[in-house]
Amino acid sequence: MAPLFKLPGASQSVLKAQQRYLHLDRQSPQSCPARHLHDTAPWPRGPHPSPHEILGAEPDKPYSKRNFHRLVKLYHPDLHGVNETSVAGISRAGRLERYRLVVEAHEILSDPQKRLLYEKYGLGWTLSRHGARSTPRPYYAARGYRQHYHQPSAEAAPERQIPIFASNATIVIILIAMAMAGAIVQLERARKAQWDFKVRDIALQEAITRDLEDLALRLEGKPRDTRILEFLARRELNSRTSRDTSFFGFDPSENICRH
Repeated sequence: MAPLFKLPGASQSVLKAQQRYLHLDRQSPQSCPARHLHDTAPWPRGPHPSPHEILGAEPDKPYSKRNFHRLVKLYHPDLHGVNETSVAGISRAGRLERYRLVVEAHEILSDPQKRLLYEKYGLGWTLSRHGARSTPRPYYAARGYRQHYHQPSAEAAPERQIPIFASNATIVIILIAMAMAGAIVQLERARKAQWDFKVRDIALQEAITRDLEDLALRLEGKPRDTRILEFLARRELNSRTSRDTSFFGFDPSENICRH
């Protein structure tokens, strides 16, 4: 660098030109090219890019692998020496992180089911370098398209039903209560059956008593032998009638005792 000499009689414009030249000459020649190389790497400027921003995909449109192949060739770990011109301003760790995000974004957008889950509910996308899962951020929220979330309630995500578990003590109490209720019902049925049997027995006893009283009234004042003969004849007649058999020439109206 040439020192600055203040010559007598030199004009003020010449001095200003020399100062400007020396100022530019002191700057590092590598500072500007490094920033230029870093800016040429294709990557979103935001700190938390979405899969759509990384691969240049649009929602509700078919996914193209062209940007994916281009980014893989640019950030692949085995191709660092080939693409030094484009990624010279990026550290090796930064290249590996970008390559990982490119692969994850491709896995989401190339799978229709994963893409639907991400675009609707923000599921399946991570940005943590240490493997920790960050809060999912859908593409619409990242781009500021909040009107996509104001959809009818019929298309909203169904609420997950939380199962209700009962303790063992509660289940045992319920089973005991059901067993006691069944026992009470059976006891009431047994009591009712016993009462009906008792009522029928009382009615039978009353009918027998009335028949005996009628018989006593009919036999009152007759001799003992006559009452015995009438009793035997009536018993024989009832037994034959109940068996529906013939009397073999026996005439019930005829006195069976001829003595």
